[in-house]
Amino acid sequence: MPPLKAQLLLAESLAAYFPEMVFTDSGITVQLHRNTQSFQN
Repeated sequence: MPPLKAQLLLAESLAAYFPEMVFTDSGITVQLHRNTQSFQN
């Protein structure tokens, strides 16, 4: 398992490309059930 700091950096990088996903520090991805259309106006 990589160091926690490396995991956090990876999570931040992935979150930048996949804003609809939340990458927890345990490496598990959780799909957000959020209505994002309200933010597109």
